[in-house]
Amino acid sequence: MIERLTTWVAIAAVVLAGLVAGPAQAADHEHGAVTGAITAGGGPLPRVVVSFQGAGSVRDSSATDSGGRYARERLAAGEYTAFVEAAKADTFLTTYYPGTVRKIDARPVQVRAGQTSSVDIAVCDELGHIRGRVLTPAGKPAKGLVVYAQAQNRTGSGHTSTDARGYYVIKNLPVDSYTVTVPWTSWSPQTVTTTKLRTGVTTTARTLRLDAGPGTSTIVGTVTAAKSVRKKHALGVTAFDSKGRIVGTDLPDARGRFVLTGLRAGTHTIVLDGTNQSRKVKVKRARTASAGTFARGAGTVISGVVKTSRGGRAKRAEVVVTDRYGTWLGQTRTDARGRYRLPGAISGRYRVHVLQVRGADAAPRPKTVTVKRGKRATANLRAARAATLSGRVVAAGKGVRGISVQVSPVKGDPLRRFVGAAVTKADGSYSVSGLPAGTYRISTFDPYVGGYLNGSTTATARQGKGATVRTITLR
Repeated sequence: MIERLTTWVAIAAVVLAGLVAGPAQAADHEHGAVTGAITAGGGPLPRVVVSFQGAGSVRDSSATDSGGRYARERLAAGEYTAFVEAAKADTFLTTYYPGTVRKIDARPVQVRAGQTSSVDIAVCDELGHIRGRVLTPAGKPAKGLVVYAQAQNRTGSGHTSTDARGYYVIKNLPVDSYTVTVPWTSWSPQTVTTTKLRTGVTTTARTLRLDAGPGTSTIVGTVTAAKSVRKKHALGVTAFDSKGRIVGTDLPDARGRFVLTGLRAGTHTIVLDGTNQSRKVKVKRARTASAGTFARGAGTVISGVVKTSRGGRAKRAEVVVTDRYGTWLGQTRTDARGRYRLPGAISGRYRVHVLQVRGADAAPRPKTVTVKRGKRATANLRAARAATLSGRVVAAGKGVRGISVQVSPVKGDPLRRFVGAAVTKADGSYSVSGLPAGTYRISTFDPYVGGYLNGSTTATARQGKGATVRTITLR
């Protein structure tokens, strides 16, 4: 009897153990593992994220160790694409953009249950390094400042911080010429340009010596306005230098005071945004000058109607009105009847810009309107029939997929710096529609770090017609 009981207890223990272990063993038969090494420029790439993109939203990741090796255990069986998605702090390498860009460095991997697969990825083999030093205006080491390096002709950048002696090293940059700068500091930023980097070589950049000026001058002033006006308008102030470039902006505080800092010595034009009101103020180096008081009145209204190229009312068209200095009076959209209305215009010349028209039409050219004191002004605009530019991007005679294409006017409305964009298809073709008639610069950018150099060409678009752009060959 005791022997029989012992036997039943043993059997029960085995069954219970099977029940407990069964799911875990079953899980092992549903998962596999992936290991490998990530290299850059022939050496290991430590502390980067290796991601695995499966079907649908299935995704997993691992990280490399100090030797550039990674191991991902218990990855659900199936087909994946392995790629390097992020990198350490002093560089940025992305090798794969799902569904949009070439998968140059991405690797397919089949994960089989109960097995370990191996996938090695070499990221951007042509890599160089930059070293240099940053000094304060007094010639002493500038410690702990962020230094940025930006490629001039392709996608590539990196950053790091200076050490106690002001030295820095930025590693693993795609071969190109770089602009090195220290952007965020109380001193005036300085920039140097390196020669073209060489693969596996550390290039020494010229020493960056920061400047205490001349960007150390300040202009102050006051804006007065009724409470009702303050609710409708931001009362921004903009500073322009002698060449018409914007060098400072500010919003007045609750008491109407504004402060424009970091200005160079010289004469500046201070503008109360959207009002055509301005003053010329001369300031000396490291000194403070006053622009006095600007009075912001309620002003009058600029209104009008935007029509389609066929004469219909353009609904939800985006309208911006600027004063003669280019500062904004305001922004709005047309209603269901194509009407727009912007209050607050003061006497002077304004430009009405239509930035976007729904549908296949192109935005009309800006229209100038003169506002007289206390009188409303009207500016009606009509959209034009849109043009289309089509072309192809190739390398070594073959179309290149995933290249970003940007279309910008050679001359024209400064608010419409970029008027169209596209991404090349598998055969390298692209098409950008909705363009106003004019001459355009077509620029290409490879989002892949260390990829093809930037390219460009020009083309003329005619109203309502299509044009073929000269083929852009990448190197």
